[in-house]
Amino acid sequence: MRSRGTTLIEIVITLAILSIVLAIAAPRDEFLINTKERKELLEFKNDIIFARNMAIIDVRRYSVEIYPKENYYTIYKYDKERSMIKKKSMESGLKLIDTTFANSPNPNHGSICFTPTGAPSKAGTVNMKSRKGKKIELTVEVATGKVNIYIDGDEVK
Repeated sequence: MRSRGTTLIEIVITLAILSIVLAIAAPRDEFLINTKERKELLEFKNDIIFARNMAIIDVRRYSVEIYPKENYYTIYKYDKERSMIKKKSMESGLKLIDTTFANSPNPNHGSICFTPTGAPSKAGTVNMKSRKGKKIELTVEVATGKVNIYIDGDEVK
């Protein structure tokens, strides 16, 4: 004899299977930073790479100046005069904490200067925090100008 309804056991088994599947597929809080923060962090990295590449192409000095207290950075081109290429405020929740690029006349900010060969004037780090309190380090290597991102000590590819 076949019934048209479902039994309580069938409903419980179905809900148990569905719960297991959703528990596996559910997004975890292990994502280090949210999508907007990740996008802004990658834009910052790409802007530093852009400044390095433009220094090589234009055979001019370019610099990225970081202002931690005001939470923004700028890109400058040095021709006969210094001209601003871009100014970007961190709006997604990323907070610029400090920088080890201290070759700037103003002690409240740091500056990464790229020579016409693409080499940075010195290596250094920009320390940031995400909205969730994750420690983010953006490093620029000496000689090559390679930019690396570390979130809580783990490198982000």
